[in-house]
Amino acid sequence: MTSVPNRSSHRPLALLLAATTLAAAAAVPARAEALRLTLGEAIARALSDGTAAQLARLEVDRASRLEDRAKSALRPRLEASLGYSNQSLNFETFGFVFPGTDPLVPPFYVIDARLGAAVDIVALAARRRLEAARHGVAVSTEERRSAENDVAAAVASLYVAVQASRAQVDETQANTELFERVAASTQRQLDAGVVTRVDLERAQMQLARQRDALLAARNQEGRARLAFLQAIGAPLDAEPELTDPVLARHGEAMALDQALAAARARRPELAADAERLRAAEAELRSAKARRLPTLALQAVAEYSGNYFNNLLWTRAVGLQLSVPLDTSQAIASAVAESSVRIEELRVAQRDRERKVEREVRDALLAYATAKGRAELAERSRELAESELAHARDRFENGVSSALELDNAQTSVTAAADRRVAALAAQAQAWFDLERATGGIRDLLPADRR
Repeated sequence: MTSVPNRSSHRPLALLLAATTLAAAAAVPARAEALRLTLGEAIARALSDGTAAQLARLEVDRASRLEDRAKSALRPRLEASLGYSNQSLNFETFGFVFPGTDPLVPPFYVIDARLGAAVDIVALAARRRLEAARHGVAVSTEERRSAENDVAAAVASLYVAVQASRAQVDETQANTELFERVAASTQRQLDAGVVTRVDLERAQMQLARQRDALLAARNQEGRARLAFLQAIGAPLDAEPELTDPVLARHGEAMALDQALAAARARRPELAADAERLRAAEAELRSAKARRLPTLALQAVAEYSGNYFNNLLWTRAVGLQLSVPLDTSQAIASAVAESSVRIEELRVAQRDRERKVEREVRDALLAYATAKGRAELAERSRELAESELAHARDRFENGVSSALELDNAQTSVTAAADRRVAALAAQAQAWFDLERATGGIRDLLPADRR
């Protein structure tokens, strides 16, 4: 006697399948107009709108203003004045006493139109300050380049994350469709009496888990997309179409010696440290030069008189030599402070050089590991797909159990996940290596390199 299956006992599983299907459908956001972007274009947008890049550009402007201020100390100084007054004098104030006369001079008018000029001919301290200010501009420029490199590296990472999450969605969608076909095949075999209902429930449970994984993958893709759009300053409802296949970005890494040489030549942090040291050395020379005399040329020309119709021309031209006397030890203190600053910068420079070398070495090791894992993950996925095809053929021909097919499906899912993760890790390791060696700057727009 054939038993009638209890349909009510399978209602929870059916509800689970329906719920995951509806949730997966609801997780697909309404797509806005596509925003086609290469990696370079995305970086350009981030550099235009990003806060860090804007602050770095403003710092360069500030350093340029400081340079202009230092230049002003060496430029001619002009002063013009016009005086018109009514005054009286008491000769006794000046020690003049004339018997029988009134010492008070009645009110009279004085007109004075004056133009004065002065320029420092010999002022070594001011010239050294100008030299230090110019190195300060160079420091700010290198810091801006460093900030731009950081932006480029961050955008590249987000670009990788978006493409990896989308690849994960595609892989999970493909596995979901595969499991749907397996579940349909199992249903047909159950109807033919070849397999048991437990086999069908196992296939349906695999399908439910895969649909749940698809929902999670789409949510992850949405989060990665939002982070990317925020970083480049694009509307958050835009749909980025990333045209550079960065998950395939890989190549032969440089040898260690070449990578270290490239980092020393291209890393803006190292250039900024060198400019800081030069600026500090110029400040030290400026402090020492304050002990030296300064020579200035001065000239004054004026018209003066009691009324506009009797103004007379007078002038004065001369040299002024100033010799500083460091009685307060201010110059000695400035020299000592500058010397300490130089030693601090040298220590920081050596530490930075070691840090950069470590970053290059770490990046080379990480890329070699990631590249090997990506190759292994690709071969593992091919093997898992081959094993699944073989297990499915055996299952459909009734020579293997549903458990073997279930294990093969699980292996394919895991292999696909590992492949996407490995490709993303390889791409990220490549960009990390590019940043460590300074090559990340090649991704910037041509006018910023």
